[in-house]
Parts: sequence; C-alpha cells; structure tokens
Amino acid sequence: MVPDLTVDEGRRDMNPSTQEIQQNELEALRAIYMDDYKDVKPETVWKIAQYAPEFVVKIRSLDEQYREKVHVGLHVRFTKTYPNTAPQLALQEVFGLNDSQVSVAIQELQKKASQMIGSEMVYDLCTWLEEYVTNNNIADQITGHSFHDEMMQRAKARNEDIQKQARKIRQHQLEQQREDRQKLEEMIKAEVTRKEENLLKQKRHLSYSLASGEDPESMYRMVGQWAHQLRELRFESPVTVDHQPGVARSNMFNSVVLERTGLRNGLYRVMNAYPIDPDLIGHVNRAQRYIVHEYVIDNDYYLEGGSGEKELQKVVHEIQELTYVRHAHLVPVYATMIQAMEGKGQRLYVLMESYGEAIGSNNTLRTVLN
Repeated sequence: MVPDLTVDEGRRDMNPSTQEIQQNELEALRAIYMDDYKDVKPETVWKIAQYAPEFVVKIRSLDEQYREKVHVGLHVRFTKTYPNTAPQLALQEVFGLNDSQVSVAIQELQKKASQMIGSEMVYDLCTWLEEYVTNNNIADQITGHSFHDEMMQRAKARNEDIQKQARKIRQHQLEQQREDRQKLEEMIKAEVTRKEENLLKQKRHLSYSLASGEDPESMYRMVGQWAHQLRELRFESPVTVDHQPGVARSNMFNSVVLERTGLRNGLYRVMNAYPIDPDLIGHVNRAQRYIVHEYVIDNDYYLEGGSGEKELQKVVHEIQELTYVRHAHLVPVYATMIQAMEGKGQRLYVLMESYGEAIGSNNTLRTVLN
C-alpha cells in the first residue's frame, strides 16, 4: 500500500530559491509537530545518502479517547522542484483505519496536493488528514482497555492537548517572526535608498583623486554590508526610556533595529539597537542608540517544561524588575523579552542604555555599592 519513493537527483540540480522554500517549510513542521515529526534519510544501494527532503508526520485522531487507537504516518518526499510539483505521498503504520479508508485517504491527499501546486502544502494536508481519521475510523471495533489503561490514556491525551496548544502558539510566533522579517526588509530597503541618495549628493560635491587610490564605489558596498547585518526586534508593549539632558530623542517606541557589533561574552552577544519611529514607517533613528544583550537558550532543561522553565521565567521576571531601578552609576535597563527561535531554542533579549552614556570612566564597584 506504500508506493515506491524513488530517489531524485542530488542537491546540485535544485534551484536555490526552491531549496530555501523547502527548508523553511521543514523547520516549521518540526516546530509544530515536534515528537510526531521524523526525518527519513534514504540511501542508494551503495549506502550513499541522497539529498531529497523526506519525512514522516504521525497524524492522530482529534478525539481524545481515540488518539492512541487511531493514527497514521503520512510519509512525504519532496521532489527537486517542490512546491512547483506535488510531493510523493504515502501512508504507513496505519492504526484504526481499514484498507478501504486508507485507499480513499491517499487518493484525496494526492488530489488536494495537485490542487495546491505552487505553494507550501504539507501542513494543510496534515490538517485535512487529521479531520479524516477523526471522522472515518474503526476505533469502536477495537478491543477496549482496562480501567487503568483508560485512565492513563486520558491523562496522556490531556498532556498532548497541552502540547498541541503550545504548537499553535509556536506556529503563531513563527508566523509573526516571518511578518517582522518582511517589514524589516522593507525598512532596510528604504534606509539603503536614503543612504544611497545621500552618497550621490556627497559624490557630486567631492572630487576623488586617482593618486589617493580611493574608490567611491566601496562606500556603496559598505551600505550593503551594513544592511545585511540588521534585524528587527518588536517588544510586546511600548518601551519608555529615560530623558537625557541636552539630547533630543523619542522617549517611547515599540520596535528597534538590531545591528551586530562583533562583541561577545561567554553568555551573551552585544548588539546596537536603534528605535524605529512609530510615526514614520521605515524610518530608523540612527542618532538614538541603545544596547541589547542577546542570550541564546537551547538547553533541553529550560525548554521541556518543569523546574527548568520555571527558573527561566523567574530570571526574566527579576530582570524585568530592574527596569524600575535607577542610579547614577548603574546602566538603566528598559525592557526584556523572550522570543522563540525557528527550530529549537529561545532568545532572551535585554534592552539597556548605551554604556558610554550611562557609566563614567572612573566608576568602580565600590562607588556603586557606596
């Protein structure tokens, strides 16, 4: 009943943009289905691994009492031109469906796949299959379990329901991050255009000496390199910053553009942060600079719930309390937030005043304590 999934040609024949689309979809599916997602690594008769994204997603009944009785593995293999061609589909490890129901399911999946050519479709196919196995199954004919087994199954079903809600939240976060990236790209284009216009004005008024060896085109390359290092960070609530005497700046904003500095500590990376003007779309205030510490949290202890996750939330709460603390010899902390990473892990961001504006050169730990 499982069709032969023959191996396509290697990665070298794939269009780079098509490959990027496939990888982005795979990352999203891993984040949504977690333990129910498994990668498959096909090999040739010579035991040589071939590049052709292939995986199995376990699809379960939406009915809690049948989640362990009714489930099926959706075996998917991308073609080298997916999503411009339909993927290869098969069903395996079927529980709770008879042969006729499986036959109808695979026919409908292939039909729907052909209708969605041109766009990512696996998540939609999984959603349809979930509804199908929920409404079409032979679970009532399966021998029931003992009272203890039923109790354990209900407890496991409740836990899986919690995980499903977490997957939905994570999916929403990933979609929000994609929207943020798109907006950031638009802002970067606007900023690059503005800088190019300024450079053209300067170029009209400056004369470059051939003997000096200066290259005006290098200025444009610098603009492109700068724009490539930017990304947006949006806070859940407006950020209010302190007024600096003699410094004209906005005291409230929702988002900042992060710029790499190359500075890194054993625990965090230091980045410049520039506010995005909420009233002028695409305008980044480069004259108003802050500092962001970025912590990457990818240890399973802090990601799988339980005491580790509680400890992490406690740390975030304590950092948030620092936003109310002000002292002449302390760097003001303005905001903190946790953001899910694509795939596995989280990032903790701490927004604070620029070091140079907050700490004098003669400050020591003793003066702070005094």
